[in-house]
Amino acid sequence: MSTIIILLISYIIWGKISDAQFIINYVSCASVILSITLSVFAILYTYVSNVQIQQQFEKINSAAISISDTSNKLIQTEGKLNDFLETIEERLSNIDKSQTEMTQQISNINKEVETSSLNNMPSS
Repeated sequence: MSTIIILLISYIIWGKISDAQFIINYVSCASVILSITLSVFAILYTYVSNVQIQQQFEKINSAAISISDTSNKLIQTEGKLNDFLETIEERLSNIDKSQTEMTQQISNINKEVETSSLNNMPSS
């Protein structure tokens, strides 16, 4: 198309065509139609591009919301785990105290048994 336009313009300049005004009008009309067509394509491309950008922003926003929700859930889970850990530590401490008390009671019983057996032994 551009080659034809260049050739027509060169013929007009050199004066080889007798009806140059008709060709100038034809080129002018073709240029206007081409300009309008390209403008419409540019507007459509801008619209499509904006729609795609909007979709990308929506995806990013959705991902940000998902990350925020996950973060909140992790914080809640951390709190629950800390509570469970405190409970486990408390129970282990209670078990340790119970074992210490049991050991002491067994030790006292053993001492009583020894003392009793020494007292009940016949003297020779």
